[in-house]
Amino acid sequence: MAVVVAAGAAGTCGYQRSAITAKAAEVDTEKLEQVAENALSTKSDDTEETGTTKEESVYVKADPSGKVKKTTVTEWLKNTGNGKLSDTSDLSDIKNIKGDEEYKESGDELSWEAVGDDIYYQGTTDKELPVGVKISYKLDGKDISAEDLQGKDGKVEIHIKYSNTSKSTQDVNGASEEVFTPFTMITAMLLPADQYENVQIDNGKVISDAERQIVVGLGFPGLNDNLKLEDSDLELPEEVTITADVKNATVEPSITVATTDFLQDLDTDNIDDFSDLSNSIDELKDATNQLVDGSKEAADGASQLADGAGTLKNGTAALATGANTLVAKVPTLVQGVTALDNGASDIQGGLKTLQASVDHKKDVTNPKDQSGLVEGAADLSTGVNDYTNNVAALKAGMEATSEKQPKSLMQGGSELAAGAKALQAGVETLSTNLGTLTGYTDSANKNASTTATKAATLANTVAGLTATANVADINVTKTATFDDGELRTALKNEGVADENIDAAVNAVKKVGATVTVTKADLDGKVTASVNGLAGATELANETAQVAGNAATDAAYADGTAKGIQTAVDKGDGTEKNPVGLVKSSKAVADGAATVNGGLQSVNTNLGLLTSNNTKLQTGAAALSVGSQKVSAGVAELAAGSDELKAGTSTLAAGASVLASGATQLGSGATALDEGTGTLKTGAGALAAGNETLAEGMAEYKAEAIDKLTSLFDGDIANVTTRLKAITDAGKGYKSFAGIKSDMSGRTKFIIETEGIDD
Repeated sequence: MAVVVAAGAAGTCGYQRSAITAKAAEVDTEKLEQVAENALSTKSDDTEETGTTKEESVYVKADPSGKVKKTTVTEWLKNTGNGKLSDTSDLSDIKNIKGDEEYKESGDELSWEAVGDDIYYQGTTDKELPVGVKISYKLDGKDISAEDLQGKDGKVEIHIKYSNTSKSTQDVNGASEEVFTPFTMITAMLLPADQYENVQIDNGKVISDAERQIVVGLGFPGLNDNLKLEDSDLELPEEVTITADVKNATVEPSITVATTDFLQDLDTDNIDDFSDLSNSIDELKDATNQLVDGSKEAADGASQLADGAGTLKNGTAALATGANTLVAKVPTLVQGVTALDNGASDIQGGLKTLQASVDHKKDVTNPKDQSGLVEGAADLSTGVNDYTNNVAALKAGMEATSEKQPKSLMQGGSELAAGAKALQAGVETLSTNLGTLTGYTDSANKNASTTATKAATLANTVAGLTATANVADINVTKTATFDDGELRTALKNEGVADENIDAAVNAVKKVGATVTVTKADLDGKVTASVNGLAGATELANETAQVAGNAATDAAYADGTAKGIQTAVDKGDGTEKNPVGLVKSSKAVADGAATVNGGLQSVNTNLGLLTSNNTKLQTGAAALSVGSQKVSAGVAELAAGSDELKAGTSTLAAGASVLASGATQLGSGATALDEGTGTLKTGAGALAAGNETLAEGMAEYKAEAIDKLTSLFDGDIANVTTRLKAITDAGKGYKSFAGIKSDMSGRTKFIIETEGIDD
């Protein structure tokens, strides 16, 4: 019965060969999937389906070795109705990829607003796949990674192993039996002809053109178990080996398609009509005859076995040496594991300390105590809120007015700057006017001094006035008169300043001199008495004194004016007036301008601060929330460190067991080395015994193979029953991500392994 299945697979691949060959010249890595699917295309496109059906494609991205990195599932719901579509799915991140229909979700149940249209949706999953592919490499007989193979030369071997973990319970000859889902897996790989030569494959086909070679491998993981072929010489492929000679090798991507469709078309009801079955029985008979002949050649092989046993003896000796080396190195491993366990203890303690620090609440009674991260972040958030509120209040206060303060601080700053500037201008004007004033006071001082001198001279002149006359007889009283012109000329000649002459003339006129002549002057002389002359002298003296006081006052005024000018222009060098009012007023104006500019800048910057208040508050709040998450994360880490410590403790205990086991391995390797000597001896005996085997094969053919052939010929019902169970298992696998029980469906897996870039 295994021959039946194998023949069907070979027939399918042969049927598809022409189509694959036609595409070989133009295929690239993106179409490897199509090649693999074509090789599995057994189901007719004309198959009639009723009710809602589900076509599922599971796309798997894997690394060069076949390890799964990402799984994406695409679902196609074929709608035969006009309303909603109900489906079951355990996918995540579900999205409609060909329309705008929406869905509602309840657990794994999906309800689509389809309105008669087909639904195409996609999602992701991380659950384990039922099928898998593992790819390994050898170069010149030695294992090598895909990364290390890149760019190498030599004899390469690519090994593809398929796996299948999907089972279901089926009825086989009246008994319940676990049956593997019959996945057929096809792998397509593109190999450049200039790098890969002499390409061969054990289970598949190689299609090549001048530039590229498409290698298609075939496998039936689990089918050997389903057909109970464990004790048979016939084995259906579950893995593929590709060999080639490579130069500057590249590791290419591959596409593997897995589906259950392949065996679903097998008509088990009519299997007794297959001519291939009887032919297979004949082949079994012929194979048995060849076995008889081949047993005669076994003697030569046994001799070779004896030679190989010698080589094995050398290998076991090396194994014994290596095992003893292992025994010697295990204590170092134990020490390392112990150190690891101690390190895990340190991590555990450190995380607990960190957790306590993060969650610590400040002791308000202890001024040196500090808050932990969580409490500190909360305090920071509160402080930021207070700060932003105060900044906003300060900004408002700089621009606010009131009944008691009709002008804002900003207005006051501007007016202060303007007033200080005006003060500076006024002081500079004062300085200029003081310069003019000191000129006048200086001149007045000089004139007053001259006037005082001349007034003193005038007083002396008046005091020395006398009058004489040669009159014989006179008794006359006469008041003296003065000529203004003559008096002015006399005063001017005496050096009296023009501006003081009027005052001097008026003073002389007020004197009023009177002269009296009497008869008593018998000698003819006239005695003149000047009445009021003493008064004139006194007035002249007072005038001189007044002029002197005026000169003193003028000198004081001149000194005072000059002192004021010095105070205004230069200052007196004291702490109170070091540089003068002019410079001080300029400094005040500059300072007021600076203050006003500072106020404007402060106001502007306060505006910037207040504009970021929301962000600052939001950030502080986010920090507070984040600190709580950190606390939760640290708690998880602390819990994980407990598990780590438990694991390292177990590892330490295991290392001790390993030490004991290594000792046993050393002993066992020594025993194995000794045993190979016995094997070498026994191989010689085997060579001699093969002659007896050859003779016994004839009897085996007659008594065993002939009976087996007869039994198989009569057991078609058993074959069909088992094949039917297998096909039922394939039909029963309708979906990977979930499907409603009343829905029909098919699924396929497309596994793409990565290549290695240069």
